[in-house]
Amino acid sequence: MVKVRALMDFGGTVINRDDLGVVRKGDVIEVSENDAAYLERDELVERAADAAPAQAGDRSGAELSGKLPEDFPGRAALAAADITTYAQLRKHTGELTDIAGIGPATAEKIKDAISEPA
Repeated sequence: MVKVRALMDFGGTVINRDDLGVVRKGDVIEVSENDAAYLERDELVERAADAAPAQAGDRSGAELSGKLPEDFPGRAALAAADITTYAQLRKHTGELTDIAGIGPATAEKIKDAISEPA
C-alpha cells in the first residue's frame, strides 16, 4: 500500500473502491501500488511524502498542482511541448530554454512561479 494525495476531487469508484466515497483535493488516502500508478497516470493524485493532508489555503511546503493557469509564464509554449500541468512541468527533465518560445527571462519567471507559495 502507498499513500497518495488527491490533486482534485474524484470518486473511489474510479478504482473500484466504493469504500473511499468521494476523495477531496488535498486528501491523503492509502491505495495499492497498481491503483496509485493508475491514478498518477490520470493526474488525479501524487505520491504523498507524509500522511498529513494539506490544510485548505495553506501552500507552505505544498507543491502546486493541477492545470497551469491561463496567465502562467510561457503557458502557450509549454502547452505546445505537451506540458499543461504542474506535475508535467515538475517531471520535465530538460532545460526550459530548450522549449521553443521560452527564453532565459521566461524560464526564470517559470521557476519563480513554481517556487512561490500561492
